[in-house]
Amino acid sequence: MILLFGGTTEGRELTELLLSNGYEVKLSVASDFGFSIGMNSINGKPSVIKGRLDKYAMAKVIREERIKILVDATHPFATAVSLNIDSAAKATGIRCFRFQRDKIEIIDNDLISIVKDIESAIASVKDTKGLVFLSIGSKHVVRFLEAIDDPKNVIVRILPDNESLKRCLDAGVPKKNVIQARGPFSRNENLKDFKRFCPALVVTKNSGRAGGTAEKIEAAQEQNIPIVLIEPPKNRQRTYVTYESLLCGIEEELQLVSES
Repeated sequence: MILLFGGTTEGRELTELLLSNGYEVKLSVASDFGFSIGMNSINGKPSVIKGRLDKYAMAKVIREERIKILVDATHPFATAVSLNIDSAAKATGIRCFRFQRDKIEIIDNDLISIVKDIESAIASVKDTKGLVFLSIGSKHVVRFLEAIDDPKNVIVRILPDNESLKRCLDAGVPKKNVIQARGPFSRNENLKDFKRFCPALVVTKNSGRAGGTAEKIEAAQEQNIPIVLIEPPKNRQRTYVTYESLLCGIEEELQLVSES
């Protein structure tokens, strides 16, 4: 049995790939949306666990379900979850495979400022004159508002769920400045939002092609809007960036397990 973490597109596609190759898969997702993907969209209908698990709960599932391998296909910026998965793998003595989409490689461009983390992005917005368009999720919105004098100068685009909306409203963002929609967004969808609000700066994460980063950059450049692009965190373990290489790695590991 393989335990796969991820409510992302990659999580769904990897689950289907593993099932089609004859593996038993248990899919762990944190959100209702991820759960609906697991139950309704994946050919083969894997067993699905819904809800956030800490490292102890993960280890419990591994032992009770006799899991042989973990696959971490969570979002590139979900670092806390990945640390928990890594800890659970070490505590139970099984191998964890990390799959992460490739980031977008940026050619030198005067409109794009590449920063290494959220802290650097926050520092970069302090002197902005005009609206700041945040496309980074809701988790760090309150920290950006500490660097921006007026919450009315912030536009946030977040997932369409009550928890994300509450986090933004509690931080002081006016409801009219909140866009609730699920990406990835096309170039035209980004253009529509940028033309509607005319931001002076866009802050986003380099979430790779699957995350719609290229389309966001294209739309901002067409409107001559500067972008702050946050690099994905570096992973401590080996990372697989193609489904084929990951599948080969899993096959080799299971062969070693069966021979030991």
